[in-house]
Amino acid sequence: MPVHVFRTEHSAADLRRLARHETGRVCRRLLLIANLLDGVERETAARVVGLGRQAAYDWHNRYEEEGVAGLRDRRRAGRPRRTPAAVEQALVDRIVEGPVFERDAIVAFRGVDAQRLLREEHGLTLSLSAVYRLLHRNRLSWLVPRPRHPRSDAQAQEEFRQLSDYNSNESPRRGRAVNESRCGSVTRRGSGRRTR
Repeated sequence: MPVHVFRTEHSAADLRRLARHETGRVCRRLLLIANLLDGVERETAARVVGLGRQAAYDWHNRYEEEGVAGLRDRRRAGRPRRTPAAVEQALVDRIVEGPVFERDAIVAFRGVDAQRLLREEHGLTLSLSAVYRLLHRNRLSWLVPRPRHPRSDAQAQEEFRQLSDYNSNESPRRGRAVNESRCGSVTRRGSGRRTR
């Protein structure tokens, strides 16, 4: 017995055209409805696209209620997060603010530091991989720039750089003799010539 489809905004040809641009499961559902619009029986239409009779009935009902949008997969709720939104936001704010050496005793946040903050300040115990997922979800990278020690002396570092540049300019290996070999090993003077 043919199935009655009451929605008329798409013809069977329109649904087949839409199916070409969809992924596997949605494509099968669109082809199912297109076959039903052509007057094919439900069991036959389901078998042609690889679905069961009950699944065909359910997708037909979803199409009648919601149209083409109803044939797409719905977002599932999934497992609730262990970290409350307020705690997650507080951690993100703290990491974006950056560490204070006197308070945190570190110069750059790492995953284990975020894990410690969650445990000490909020009483949450998460695995390190869960902490990295939390950071990634909030668009925080666990790669940090090179940390600077709070007692580092910028002037002393600059003097050292200038001194090392000065010493590298006086290096005796800078200029090579014309007849020296340019490969990595040191050769005797006479062995670089060709003999006939």
